[in-house]
Amino acid sequence: MVITHPAAGSRWVRCARCGKKTRAERLVKGFGRDCATFLGLIGSAPDTGQDGPDLFDALAEQRQETGSAGA
Repeated sequence: MVITHPAAGSRWVRCARCGKKTRAERLVKGFGRDCATFLGLIGSAPDTGQDGPDLFDALAEQRQETGSAGA
């Protein structure tokens, strides 16, 4: 297990919802990351940074090739 420490000189502030201290660069509209996720300000899934077609695009293409109507 690797534990990383914030950079020296990071500014610490309190979350507007729970009051837990967090680094200022991790705030989302004044809330810590956990509270922001709980409030629906950010998604709970990580951003994968995907470029190009996804699974739904591949399924649509397959349906067009086979000529089947999707349900």
